[in-house]
Amino acid sequence: MNGIFRFGNMIHAGSLAAVVVIAVFITSCTGDHDTVQAPVTSVNATVVRIDLVPIPETYITTGTLVANERVDIAARVIGQIQNLTVREGDSVTKGQRLLTVDPVEIQNRLNEALARLAEARAQAEEAKADLERHEKLVKQKAVSERAVEQVRLRYDVTQETVRAAEAAVKQVRTQLEYTDIRSPVSGSVVAKHKRSGDMATPGAAILTIEDPTNIEVETFIKESYVNEVKVGDSVQVTIDALHRQLPGTVTQVVQSGDPGTYRYLVKVALGDTNGLRAGMFARVDFVVGEKSGIAIPADAIVMRADIPGVYLVDDNGIAHFRMVRTGRQWLKQIEIVAGLTAGDHIVVSKPTAVHTGDRVTSVSGTENSANTND
Repeated sequence: MNGIFRFGNMIHAGSLAAVVVIAVFITSCTGDHDTVQAPVTSVNATVVRIDLVPIPETYITTGTLVANERVDIAARVIGQIQNLTVREGDSVTKGQRLLTVDPVEIQNRLNEALARLAEARAQAEEAKADLERHEKLVKQKAVSERAVEQVRLRYDVTQETVRAAEAAVKQVRTQLEYTDIRSPVSGSVVAKHKRSGDMATPGAAILTIEDPTNIEVETFIKESYVNEVKVGDSVQVTIDALHRQLPGTVTQVVQSGDPGTYRYLVKVALGDTNGLRAGMFARVDFVVGEKSGIAIPADAIVMRADIPGVYLVDDNGIAHFRMVRTGRQWLKQIEIVAGLTAGDHIVVSKPTAVHTGDRVTSVSGTENSANTND
């Protein structure tokens, strides 16, 4: 038993000595880190100071991209559709023939109108000659003034008949022109409602054409904001499908709301419509106020394992990664909700990669604010 006890004491003493050695080693390694290890490297970067700035408070709505110029092509006359060869997705130009309506019936009506016009003109010529003859006879006292007045009245009637016949011909010729249907705008065919052989009726759409270069946003706002949004206001439009943010301008606020939803239609024009398509989903940020906060250039954000952060530069010029919580983003600025305070200095642009522990040499000074609103 004593041997066993002494052996146990030996183990206890040995363990204590090992703990002491490890503690001394750890202590030697956990001293002033900056005095033991120098920065990994020195890099040049743009460093700016964080200041509090006014940040716009926004009201965000959802909307849809629509073609500002959308035209339904319909016939003005009844007839069979012919030569309708365009399809959905085809591009058309202004003045391009899209289809024709069978002109046979209208052509027959035009021939009848022309025949009536010819007959009316012949009767007018006959009445004119008769009037001229009576005017000569009355001077010779061969006929009475009453007889001349009767002939003159007949002549006036034939002139009215000619004018009516000419109007009828003009009307039928106009209808004949309506059988040749051309595109009133340049754009793309987005819908084809009828095909060759179908019957065209006045007012019934045959094709729908949109101008893809003239895209705007249609959205609806709550009644509580209808007095806050005005024509000419600048807004930010986000197109999620394209991962794009675009500036926009309010062009119309419809003053009559939907009685079912109590929302009001707002239209927004876009300065850059390249790549946009009608029907895409959009989000619109309306500025309805402002608050004081921190905003930095979006390019300053660095993602680490899907966690946003920035490189903070301390008083010694050493870079440290700092996690941040972001808020809304507009154009090239992003709001920082947590992680930074006024007076901090961060790296906003860097020609080479920056890592924690690097010594950063500012190429633009450290007194510039990062909060420049674009």
